[in-house]
Amino acid sequence: MHAVRLPRINTAAPVLYIPTGSLIHRLPAGVKLTGLIAFLVLAAIFAKTLEAGAGCVVAAVIAYALARIPWRTAVRQLTPVLIILLAFGALTWWRSGLDEALVRFLVLWASVSVAIMLTMTTKVSDLQRAVERALAPAAAVGLPVDKISLAISLTIHMIPLQLRTINEVVEAQQARGGKFSARALGIPLVIRTLLRGREVGEALQARGVGD
Repeated sequence: MHAVRLPRINTAAPVLYIPTGSLIHRLPAGVKLTGLIAFLVLAAIFAKTLEAGAGCVVAAVIAYALARIPWRTAVRQLTPVLIILLAFGALTWWRSGLDEALVRFLVLWASVSVAIMLTMTTKVSDLQRAVERALAPAAAVGLPVDKISLAISLTIHMIPLQLRTINEVVEAQQARGGKFSARALGIPLVIRTLLRGREVGEALQARGVGD
């Protein structure tokens, strides 16, 4: 089997919060988080056809338009997702057929796109407070609500940074004339992810979080 060359991806700084002042930006963080969860659940349960999958993508596009996210920024953030999901779709095509692969590709792309949009329209602090309010009743039984809310907020906001890491790994391999393989992508990705996790952990500990 011939090795496949790594695709060239333009790398740009990771984008987190983009203050466009749109209607979606002005929505409470809790409403947006609830909407994201509802979208993910409904898409996973009911999007079983190509029409439904395409509808999920259309809904995501409309959400980006309402949020007034610059289209160049959106494309830059979603390109790594597209490349990863294309590989996943090829595997699904081989195992389950073209129709199933297309449906899963569309649903997953729409779902990840909406999750990324949440990071562009919601500040980490606002999202953390929304999660804390939602979990407030559990604090009565000793659940560490503040730490859980921080973990959820950081997880969501790390999505663009993780995509940035994938960009960097792929671009580095391309610059060296490397060939695509699971090891060529996976090992550097895991190492960089662990290093970033350590940096975040040390930063939180320095601020008295996570003791």
